[in-house]
Amino acid sequence: MYAGEGIVIHAGIMNYSFAQVLMDSIVRIKRNKPWPEILLLLEHPPVITLGKRSTAEDILYPDNILKSKGIDVHNVERGGLATYHGPGQLVGYILIDLKKINMRQSQLVDHIEAAIIQSLLNYSIDAKRHRSHRGVWVGDHKIASIGIAVRGGITFHGFALNCNPDLSHFDFINPCGLNPGSMTSITRVLGKPTSADEIKNSITAHLGTRIGIDFSSVSLNNLLTYISKEQKGTHISRHFEDESNRIPEYPNNAIATRRLGNDKRHCIYPA
Repeated sequence: MYAGEGIVIHAGIMNYSFAQVLMDSIVRIKRNKPWPEILLLLEHPPVITLGKRSTAEDILYPDNILKSKGIDVHNVERGGLATYHGPGQLVGYILIDLKKINMRQSQLVDHIEAAIIQSLLNYSIDAKRHRSHRGVWVGDHKIASIGIAVRGGITFHGFALNCNPDLSHFDFINPCGLNPGSMTSITRVLGKPTSADEIKNSITAHLGTRIGIDFSSVSLNNLLTYISKEQKGTHISRHFEDESNRIPEYPNNAIATRRLGNDKRHCIYPA
């Protein structure tokens, strides 16, 4: 089923706090007016996030140890327990109107898992679902975590795929309620280095096919500019303007421009 057009943003490394503000702003806009379905692909500096079902026992080390390692801690709105994000891990934030794609939250999670599994086949990795845990698994080890939140029918948060992160950082938590040693990565499975960049396009294509969204690439600069316009006069408008001014501009892409608006002064990455 074709549900419509969407945009994918390759955002590089993004501070977790800024990503939270960005997701919140997109959800606010999408709840009040027609806007594209959005897939944000990025990496975070080291951070531990605690889902709705997390407890203090999920963090195994005191704050001073985490701070010495440069690891922040955030309570978040998504489902699930504790997880770690950091460089070398591909994070995908999925901001989609469930009514538009005619799916329940659980069905979307099924499709995210399937898209990751299909993409890992490119590496000859035989990944599977787990009968009692969400996410994607290689044998008894988890390679991708998934946690979706929904507000007003709009999804946010998403998935985290371990490409080449520092897996020792999972030792600071009970990841998703599991033992720290239960996590793996593409690099560990293959025995050779990989990067998050290598699998982005495959996941985007497989996910788009499965949920009926035709994703076209748009720059973070373009997205921040339009969010700033939509939220002019709010306390976060300057935040987006400041971030946008630090991002280089690229030639126009007519398709992507149409998806966010008609002001062609703002530049976007070619698809």
